[in-house]
Amino acid sequence: MLWVDPQSTSVRRDGKIALLTKLAQLGRATPQQHFELGNLQLAAADFVRAEQSFRVALAEWDDPAVWEALASALLELNRPAEAIAACDNIAETAGALLIRGRALNRLGRGEEARAALLRSLSDPDFDFFPALDELLILLAKSTDGTALLDTINAQPSHRAATALARAFKGIALERLGRHDEACAIMNLEACIKRVAFVPPAPFASIEAFNVALAEAVAADPATVTVVLADSEINLAPRGEGPAFAALYAFMRQEMVAYIDDLEAYRMAEILGPAPAKATFYTANTVLWGDGHNGQHIHNRGYISAVYHAVVPPEISDASDDRGMLTLGGCNDYAPGLKPSWGRRLIKPEAGVLTIFPSHIFHDVVPTGLTARRISIVADLRPIWDQDSRLRR
Repeated sequence: MLWVDPQSTSVRRDGKIALLTKLAQLGRATPQQHFELGNLQLAAADFVRAEQSFRVALAEWDDPAVWEALASALLELNRPAEAIAACDNIAETAGALLIRGRALNRLGRGEEARAALLRSLSDPDFDFFPALDELLILLAKSTDGTALLDTINAQPSHRAATALARAFKGIALERLGRHDEACAIMNLEACIKRVAFVPPAPFASIEAFNVALAEAVAADPATVTVVLADSEINLAPRGEGPAFAALYAFMRQEMVAYIDDLEAYRMAEILGPAPAKATFYTANTVLWGDGHNGQHIHNRGYISAVYHAVVPPEISDASDDRGMLTLGGCNDYAPGLKPSWGRRLIKPEAGVLTIFPSHIFHDVVPTGLTARRISIVADLRPIWDQDSRLRR
């Protein structure tokens, strides 16, 4: 397999925000620069300032891209009606239809949301993941899985081959009473691989390695940091330094070994052929107190892995579920569903890597501790040839 590293930006977003903010304060920023500033603020999850920047830009520059960006900011600010009103100022692009569909869904207008999302998906050149994700989440709430399964089966092959489609197909089949097929997709007993990491010689022990890795996580200037109550998730970190380099090499090696042995994990038929090329996407996750990831899958992944670097002793010694990785639960997506594939709990162990297909729903049980639980997550994200139209 050929690993293709994602491109890294050479200009730090925060520095560009500071520069453009200064220009705006001095009254020297052009409408286009206000738009650029708004986009940077939007990427940094500073939605209030992003709205302000977009409105300043629109005062002198009535551009469809700015209206669409404003609608996106308004949606993030949980003002869906205003987001729809912003979309009314522009043509029905795939991006605007996605925002409209999301806004309609939040307003409880499910059928209209479904129609908008389907129109968004009709554009073959637009990244389909966000619209398909929103659409499948909407349909999964129904106790009848027919519409959900029909929608998945109607997708082109490159969409049906994603973790996103596989996960929701499992829900649809379960809703329809096709339990054996659903359990084959969500085979929690067979599809999990766990392997201990032996650090290279420069690190005296696994304990010393994990200390160095925890320090590297704390110092890593991530591309995007999502800070929630009792959690901090660094998306696409730089991963610089010897500890990250050693861990990433190990993770790649073990993920390729997993793919080479898909039959043993009962996933050869479910996952289909391995991609010839893939990106290695990572995130650092720090949890404490009531922090957890929320039930989720890794939509763009093929297989995923999590390495536990710091596991507080209260978790290691606990007789309850605190801090555990929990796999299989999907009631947040499918209310009332008690899937026949069950649920699997894995107690985290510092120095151990856990690998599983990216379509497996998973979460973390809150620790209830002030001490930090630190893990490094990785996805193998397929890159298909251009004809397949699968986007990263």
